[in-house]
Amino acid sequence: MKRSTKLLLLTLLLLTALGCAPPGGGPPPNGGPPPQNGAGQPPQGNQNRPQPQNNQPPPAQAPSNQPEQPAQQPAAAAQQTSGSSAATVADTAASITANLNGCAAEHFIAVQPHPNNSAYPDPQLNVSCNGTEVTIQTNNIPNFEFVPLTPNNLAAQNFTFTIPQNPTKATRFTDVPLGGPSAVAVNGLVIFGPTEAPNDGYRDPYLDNILDYCNGHTAPGGIYHFHARPDCIYTNIDGNVGLVLGYAFDGYPILAPYICADANCTSVKEVQSSWQLTNPEVNNAWEKHSYIEGLSELDQCNGMEFADGSYAYFATDSFPYFMGCYRGVVNQRNIRP
Repeated sequence: MKRSTKLLLLTLLLLTALGCAPPGGGPPPNGGPPPQNGAGQPPQGNQNRPQPQNNQPPPAQAPSNQPEQPAQQPAAAAQQTSGSSAATVADTAASITANLNGCAAEHFIAVQPHPNNSAYPDPQLNVSCNGTEVTIQTNNIPNFEFVPLTPNNLAAQNFTFTIPQNPTKATRFTDVPLGGPSAVAVNGLVIFGPTEAPNDGYRDPYLDNILDYCNGHTAPGGIYHFHARPDCIYTNIDGNVGLVLGYAFDGYPILAPYICADANCTSVKEVQSSWQLTNPEVNNAWEKHSYIEGLSELDQCNGMEFADGSYAYFATDSFPYFMGCYRGVVNQRNIRP
């Protein structure tokens, strides 16, 4: 045997003894599974929603450098469950009624300017009650980091909304406006319906993935607005029964999507919309979805009436996201293009 061949064999034996793998890769160590979602592919979901430049977390969390605001820490949540319970509506009523007694101003947060929004005015919000009406004055500037997505530059507004302090149910439902504000969030930012403008075919901006990490963007005139649940208002809403996220223009609250699952509310369940995607081929968001009566606890307006007669909407994960219609008497002065 030639000397060079002997040296090569000795080298291979030495590498084998040391546990070294030959170049060029190989199977995962210890027979482990291959990488999930394909090599180098991002996980599925909403992770591709535009984020602030300093790598803010996705919707289920607040931006990491958002000013600390104790009022934005919701109470500890009960354990979640996926099971249903015939007692959930009655049990939830007591929790929600106790939480909503008094002036709605108690549920709005003290807004502070975000350090990365120095190019814009500071947010301003004032909410007051007089026994019959709630007056909300806001300049509609975000208190979280603003991420420009549209050609419409963010601009301060001069909004004043007046809603009933003691809302009443209407004899018939009222349609949510196809454009412009339909509700206001507890940080003073307006909420639009689940559609884009007429020139965009009334498409669903959430499904089209054209919203920022807080599920909003700016409209013409620089009006920032939400189209889906703004999870960045609070650090964590999971399991919080009766947590108010906003108010519709009929005065009824918009709540986080949780109700009690037992008599003591030691566990909770997440409620789902009764609207389903039935015509995915069409563009119009309302024509794309259909209301299926009895599909969930929620009615056509995406709300629920409780045993004590109170009513609330729920900010669900899917269409219509906030309200499917107005259940109460609407102050038409708040409806604007």
